[in-house]
This record gives sequence, C-alpha cells and structure tokens, in this order.
Amino acid sequence: LWAFVFPLVAFFLLGLHGGSVAVVLFLLAISTFFVLDLQYGLNHYTGPFEARFLGSLVTVSLIPFFFALLRRRFQEASSRKKADLERTLSALEEATIGMRESEAKYRDVVERASDGILIVQERLIRLVNTQLLRIAGYTQDELVGHEFTEFLHEDVLEDTLRRYQDRM
Repeated sequence: LWAFVFPLVAFFLLGLHGGSVAVVLFLLAISTFFVLDLQYGLNHYTGPFEARFLGSLVTVSLIPFFFALLRRRFQEASSRKKADLERTLSALEEATIGMRESEAKYRDVVERASDGILIVQERLIRLVNTQLLRIAGYTQDELVGHEFTEFLHEDVLEDTLRRYQDRM
C-alpha cells in the first residue's frame, strides 16, 4: 500500500517537477530491488507479479502527475484571468472617476447658466437648472420625473412632439 501512496504524497508535497523526480527515483529503486531479487535468487516475488506491480505503480504514478499538471495549468490560467480582471477593473475605476468629474463640470455649467435649461430623456424631465425654476415658477420636485408634455400648451404640443421624435 505504501508504494501506491508515495506518488500521491510526492506530487502533493513537492509539486509537479519535484514530485516527478521523486517518483522516477522511487520507480528506479523498486525496479532495482526486483532485479536484485531475481539475480541473487531470493525469489520473494514471481516475474508476473513484479510486472503487474510495476505496471500498476507506473499507472498510479501517472494519475497524480496529470492532476498536478492540470492544477498548474489551471493556476496559470487563473493568474492570467485575475491579472486581466484587475486591469479591466482599474480601467473601469478610472473611467468612472473621469465620468464623475465630467458630470460635475457639466452640472456646474448648467447651474451657472443665465438661460433656463432642462434635460429630457425618454420624454421625462431628468434635470432642470435653478434659472429655469425661477423663470417657470415651479419647484424641482414638480418638474423632474414628469413628462415634458404635461407642461406644454395644446397649441404647440403636436408640433413639439413631432420635432422631439425627429431628433430621437
């Protein structure tokens, strides 16, 4: 049993390269033992048993070798993916900071404008500046989130909607 456990432990403790060297040396030692056993006529084991034993030992040694190889490849791939994700995350963070700075500048320009400005998205009023609130006499809560058509006179409603659709 110890002979079959050795390759598993060797690869686990020593990794792919060290485990491979240890298992090859171990297989050479076992093979040498069998050869010496036959040469000196000790005959502890029969030839077919030795062949089956060595064959099964080689097979058992290959299994942890391939698992160690797969583990190393998985770790390398994971490291590359992690590095890619970190670069992507860093780029997204920089873009987010840039967008926030740009949005702050834009809001500042809109708020300081002497003209009344409102921004409409999907027919809803999303942003109004203080100058428009002063001109129109509404509060921000009364305008933001409502459809802009609620505040248009019926004489200009159809023409304004057509121009709005043409621009979308």
